[in-house]
Amino acid sequence: RDIAGIATPEARLITIQPWDQSAVKLIEKAIQESNLGISPVSDGRVIRLPIPPLSQERRQTLGKQVKTRAEEARVAVRNIRR
Repeated sequence: RDIAGIATPEARLITIQPWDQSAVKLIEKAIQESNLGISPVSDGRVIRLPIPPLSQERRQTLGKQVKTRAEEARVAVRNIRR
């Protein structure tokens, strides 16, 4: 179900514009609870997500998460093939 328009006006900025203004707070809360390391900024109509530059520590953490999810996907594919 579509609830918002998403755009990237700059390389390090994502904007989310909900079509239903009552969903702004819900979307903002979901982003905060997702532990992405991104703090949403809202003006009541549009949510802006400034993407910070990657630090070495954050890069390593993301690399570990990617490896874990890739292995989970491999296992899932193996289970489907059985």
